[in-house]
Amino acid sequence: MFLYLNVEGELVARCAGPTSNAKCELVQKEGGMYALNVRPQEGGDHTLTVTYKGEHIDGKLQPNNR
Repeated sequence: MFLYLNVEGELVARCAGPTSNAKCELVQKEGGMYALNVRPQEGGDHTLTVTYKGEHIDGKLQPNNR
C-alpha cells in the first residue's frame, strides 16, 4: 500500500484487529511517497487508521501489492 504525501512531519499508521493490533511499518520512499506494510496477527475484521501530526487523513489509500 502506498501513501502519497508531500509534507514533512509525523505520519502514523495503526491497524486494529479484533483483539490485537497488526504490525505496521511505514517506509519513506522518494517523491513524498511512503510504503505501508501491514502484518495482521489474527484473522477477522481490521481497522486501518493513518494520521499526520495527530490528525486523521481523509481519502482513500492506494493499495499496491508489490
